[in-house]
Amino acid sequence: MTSILTGARQWRADPAVEATAPAPRRPLEQPRRLRMTWEPVLDEHGTRRLRARWRAER
Repeated sequence: MTSILTGARQWRADPAVEATAPAPRRPLEQPRRLRMTWEPVLDEHGTRRLRARWRAER
């Protein structure tokens, strides 16, 4: 659904739609443990920015 005020997408779907969501066909594999880190990068204008990286935990 789209919010009238902001036009932003709402994360919650209609509960009637959620109730009819199809069941997953296969069980999800064990998710990897990921840790988010921030690394400095230079963008196309030479501005220093931070980029998010997902690193696997050891």
